[in-house]
Amino acid sequence: MSTPQVSPFSGMEAEEVAQKVEIITSKTIEKLEDTASTAATKVKQAAGATTGIIKIILTNPRAAIQPIIDFLTNAWQNNPFFRWFTYIVGTFAAIPTIVLLGWITLTCAIVVGIAGIGIICTEGFLAFLGGLVFFPVVGVLLFIASIGGLIGGFLYVGVKAVYYVLSGLGIIPREWDEKIEDHMNRTGRGRPGQRRGGAITPFSH
Repeated sequence: MSTPQVSPFSGMEAEEVAQKVEIITSKTIEKLEDTASTAATKVKQAAGATTGIIKIILTNPRAAIQPIIDFLTNAWQNNPFFRWFTYIVGTFAAIPTIVLLGWITLTCAIVVGIAGIGIICTEGFLAFLGGLVFFPVVGVLLFIASIGGLIGGFLYVGVKAVYYVLSGLGIIPREWDEKIEDHMNRTGRGRPGQRRGGAITPFSH
């Protein structure tokens, strides 16, 4: 025959245990809430104090560091041990400090030199690429302008030479040149060095 299972708690004991567990749970939750509230308050106070210190440092930095200066001044004047400690530490720290500063200067010079060489090489390469486009275009334009100027000059010299030859032979009367110059003076397109209004110039006859 199977033995009946006996509950470790009776009905009254189970209710008492449940009430105690509920009381303990509620007290634990209250303590956790109080702890969280206290922590939040402390954090807010710390944040407010930090903000106030930062504002003082930004607005009046001397007032912020004045207590430290006063403390160090008082210690320096009234405590020989602090002075001797400062002398000894400064003496022993001078050589490593000089070595460190020299190392920083040397490495900065090396880095700046390498960076400068890289910048110069890069800029030179980009300038070379720009020159590959710029100089041929300018050369072609100057060549075309020179050819055009030479052609215009040769045409002008040729026309003047033919005109003087023909006018010297009497084929073309010289009055045409005077009419052309008079027309150019009236229209404001006189020759270089020639004044408007028909004034006498080195080019007038």
